[in-house]
Amino acid sequence: MKKKISALLFAAIMAVAAAGCSATDIKISFDTNKPWGLLESSRYDITRSYVAGKEPVVVAEGTYTSTIDAQGANATVKNHFELNYNDVTSVPDQVNTSWQFVKNQNLTDTYDGEVTFSKDSLSPVSASKTSYVAQRPLNDDALPEPQFASAEKTDLFFDEYKYILDKKVKYGDPRSYKYTADYLSNKALFTTTTVKTDKNKNTGKYERTYTPVNKDIKVADNTRYDNEQLNCVVRALQNIKSGGSASVYVSSIVDSYDRGEYVRFTLSVSCSSGERKKVKISSSEFIVKDGDETIEPDSDGYYTLTCLETTLSITSDKSGPAIKMWITDPGYRIISAERESAQTSKLIVEIILTEYTSTTKTYETVYTLNGYSNE
Repeated sequence: MKKKISALLFAAIMAVAAAGCSATDIKISFDTNKPWGLLESSRYDITRSYVAGKEPVVVAEGTYTSTIDAQGANATVKNHFELNYNDVTSVPDQVNTSWQFVKNQNLTDTYDGEVTFSKDSLSPVSASKTSYVAQRPLNDDALPEPQFASAEKTDLFFDEYKYILDKKVKYGDPRSYKYTADYLSNKALFTTTTVKTDKNKNTGKYERTYTPVNKDIKVADNTRYDNEQLNCVVRALQNIKSGGSASVYVSSIVDSYDRGEYVRFTLSVSCSSGERKKVKISSSEFIVKDGDETIEPDSDGYYTLTCLETTLSITSDKSGPAIKMWITDPGYRIISAERESAQTSKLIVEIILTEYTSTTKTYETVYTLNGYSNE
C-alpha cells in the first residue's frame, strides 16, 4: 500500500515541552510570532484529475477547510475534507480501479481531523480523526443490503455486518477508521473494521464479513507532530523562505496500526525561489503589504503575489510522491481591512498531490485557496 500524507489533508508533531528529546532528534525552529491570527479559516476547492490521457479528465471535486483557533490557552486546528467522485466513463477501467482496486464513481469520501497544540512550540496535546470512506462496489453486481449481527447495530463503519454476494469479490473497499491520541500520556486508540470473505458451501454464495477492531497504540516519547497539524507546522517553520529547508518528524497513527508498532517518518521540507500566482483573497476584505509598501490588487479585485514552491517528501521505502505547496512569500502581510491586528503571513495558496500507476503519472489532485477569513 502506498503511503500518502493526507490533506489534504496534510501533518506534523512534537512531544509536549516536558518530554525529552534524544540526541538524534531533529532540531526545529519556528517563527516567534506565528503566521496566523486568533481565528483563521482557509477554504480550498479540490479537483482530482486523470492526467495520463491526451487531455486531463476531472474525476472528482470537493472542498477542504482548515480552521485555526488560537483564542484559548492552546491553539486548535480543525480540518474538514469532502471529495465527490464524478460519473466518468472516459477513464480506462484498469486506471479507474487504480492501485487500490476500487471503483469510485458517484461516491463521496469525507474526513474530519482536529489537533490541540501549544501556541509556542506547536507540541500537540491531543488529536482525533474520523475518516468515512464510502462503500465501494465489491463486484460487477449491485451491492446488496448489509446484514447486521444485531438489530440494534446500524453503523456501517464500526459495527459487525456482512454482505451476501452472488459472485466472489472483484474489487477492494478501503476501510473507514477513527483515532484519538493523547500526547500528554503518549497513547492512542485506533478503530476500524477487518474484513473476511468465505464461500458458503450450502448456498454457493459469498459472505463478506466486517468486524470492528480497536487497537491501543503506544506513542513513542520523542519529538513528533500529528498528521492533522501539517499545514500549521509547515507555515510556522522559520526556513519557509526562498532556498530554505527543514526536516520534521511526522507521526502516523494509521501506519502505526497497519505495521503493528509506532511509526514516525522524517518529513523533508524545501523551498525553491518564488513565482507569482493569483491569490483568491479580495481587496475589499484584505490589504496586502510587502514590508511597509502596500501592494496594489489586480483589476478584478484580487492579488497576484510571489509564492514559494514548497516540496514535502517523506524518507521511507514506501514514501509515495512528494507533495507540493505554494505559500505566499514571508515578506507579505495580509491584513484585515476591518481590523489591522487581524493579519497573517505565509498563506498556503495551493496544494498539489500526484499519484502514479507503475512509473506513469496517473492522477493529480489540486487544492486551490478559494476562501479566507481572519478575525
